[in-house]
Amino acid sequence: MTGITTHNKGQIITITVDAQINLNMFADFINKNMGSWGDKSVIWNLTYMDFFDILNKDITEFIYKILTSLEGGKCKKIAIIAPTNVQFGMMMVFKAYVEATATQVKIEVYRDHNKVENWLTDGKEIAPPLDSY
Repeated sequence: MTGITTHNKGQIITITVDAQINLNMFADFINKNMGSWGDKSVIWNLTYMDFFDILNKDITEFIYKILTSLEGGKCKKIAIIAPTNVQFGMMMVFKAYVEATATQVKIEVYRDHNKVENWLTDGKEIAPPLDSY
């Protein structure tokens, strides 16, 4: 899909989303491709995604689509890079929904890439820095 780039680096899949991709297009991409990634950890780099035109129904649909794909997948960890306040806040809400389900996926939301790969590869439970909140 134009606007979404994937990069496979060993046990980590990095997905970078461009500005022209909306939340539901991204969810459709995840649903279509999640199964092919097996048990690899995934980074969602949402740095360039525009979150300002998102409606409540878009968020609800996104959460439903992603939770549906996570239930049947083998992915155990997802790190989300969401640098703006709006992106970070929405992804923290998404994380809360995932944690409230029976899914075994661990999700962390970061403002930048600094600690992401370390958390994914070593399995360390590194929380986002306090200044990220």
